[in-house]
Amino acid sequence: MEIKEFFNKILNLLFNKNIKCIICSDELNEEKRYTICDSCYKNLKFNTHYCEVCGTPIPDMGKVCNHCAQNKQEFNLSRSVFVYEDEIIGLIHKLKYKNAKYLSESLSNLMFDYFKNNKIFEKVDVVVPVPLSKKRQRWRGYNQSELLLTTFVKNQVNVNTTSLVRTLNTETQTQKSRKERMTNLNGAFKVEDKSVFKNKVVLVVDDVFTTGSTISECAKVLKSAGAKQVYGFTLASANFYRHESA
Repeated sequence: MEIKEFFNKILNLLFNKNIKCIICSDELNEEKRYTICDSCYKNLKFNTHYCEVCGTPIPDMGKVCNHCAQNKQEFNLSRSVFVYEDEIIGLIHKLKYKNAKYLSESLSNLMFDYFKNNKIFEKVDVVVPVPLSKKRQRWRGYNQSELLLTTFVKNQVNVNTTSLVRTLNTETQTQKSRKERMTNLNGAFKVEDKSVFKNKVVLVVDDVFTTGSTISECAKVLKSAGAKQVYGFTLASANFYRHESA
């Protein structure tokens, strides 16, 4: 350990900044990039074995989930940092429904580090958040998917928040079946400026991947606008079905 690093650790111990873990609320005795204590970090369930197409969690012996084996997705592929359960559900619910915007930097750091270290994303030209309708954004006060791109913007990633828009104030997707989710989103998005996406690889960012209906609908309109490929990227992926290997 270098002398400078050693003294920084001592200073952090002596002069705690009252920073608390975003999961358990225990005070951190040193600054953490994700503001998560070591104990809670170890308990997080990273999405380590997933469908090669949609990125949803599948059993270790599988490569492709049943749905992707039987159906062609509108997007080219999708990936998620975590499995949607336990602590991650709590964090996303706080960000999305409890006005906990203070969580966005930590969660964005987690997503950005995954993005930066994943070779699949090296070809991405432009990143867009899944847009909210004007009515829902006024009610919530912010778009949580846009907040998840905070660190991307700081690191000068090409983020566009205006060219993909939501034209319909659709019902919430919660508790809907896959078929209902797809129908619910028909015609919900449109592209305002096609030149932004023409011949580009586009990354669509959202908080949770459940059935993929939101990413699929975005991909459909983006490809119609000339996008070469569309990838999905979410903080977490729900195990919506009991997958079998395929």
